[in-house]
Amino acid sequence: MKELIILGGGPAGVAAAIYAKRSGIDPLLISLDIGGEVSLTSDIENVPGFKLITGMDLSKKLLNHLQSFDIEIKYENINKIEKADAGFKVITNAGEHLAKSIIIATGRKPRKLNVPGEEKLLGKGISYCAVCDGFFFSGRTVAIVGGGNTAVVDALYMSKVAKKVYVIHRRDQFRADKMLVDRLKSKENVELVLNSEVKEIIGKDKVEGVILKDGKKIELDGVFIAIGEIPNAEPFKDLVKLNKYNEIITDKLQHTSIEGIFAAGDITDFPYKQIIIAEEQGAVAALEAIKFIEENK
Repeated sequence: MKELIILGGGPAGVAAAIYAKRSGIDPLLISLDIGGEVSLTSDIENVPGFKLITGMDLSKKLLNHLQSFDIEIKYENINKIEKADAGFKVITNAGEHLAKSIIIATGRKPRKLNVPGEEKLLGKGISYCAVCDGFFFSGRTVAIVGGGNTAVVDALYMSKVAKKVYVIHRRDQFRADKMLVDRLKSKENVELVLNSEVKEIIGKDKVEGVILKDGKKIELDGVFIAIGEIPNAEPFKDLVKLNKYNEIITDKLQHTSIEGIFAAGDITDFPYKQIIIAEEQGAVAALEAIKFIEENK
């Protein structure tokens, strides 16, 4: 039985693992990757210590930091957590792991538009990651759907790659930071399509365009969807308390409704989803988990 298992390899999970290891706990980190949603981000400018860093580069630094502490990592898919004698059982696609304490830091996954054509053309011109797939649309025409920071950053990235970029947003104002929006509006190859929604993505074997709610058709080679994210809380819904948004409810010290289980990062009900906040919560969760382990020896 491990003293501590950390679920998730994003900033929150990595911070928790490092703090635990430095405090004398030998944690096991379970995740499909290291970096999580960070690795899907292009340019990051709001992490202290890095004036500008790509999401992929930051993910590599997170992995290198883990490896420098010789922290055990298992690349497995998390299916469920159950209570067990003297602790908890983590069930994955590869087996079962026992722990006295758990930190959940599984983050979020991209939200889908749920419109006709989306499932059919996924991977055939539809993507949820401009950084991952933008290269394939060099010199072509694409659309970014969304109005938050992720959508605007994706549009800025694609403005350097594509011939033409449409930004389709259902409101007349962006939710993104003003600095990013101002930068976007200065791009000559970017066209804003506001107060509009995608009703259908069309194409036979690949994306050919979108149809908007007013019936207008825009011919495209690719569509990047950036309309928010859904918490990865499905494996824990029958154990810890969630709010109406399926976020794990925590107190200010990252305790969940179950003693011995802590949560950190974008999976929690804390309103601000930022890398630096996820790292801070990961550190707090680790310190509280260590305290719990020591008190229950």
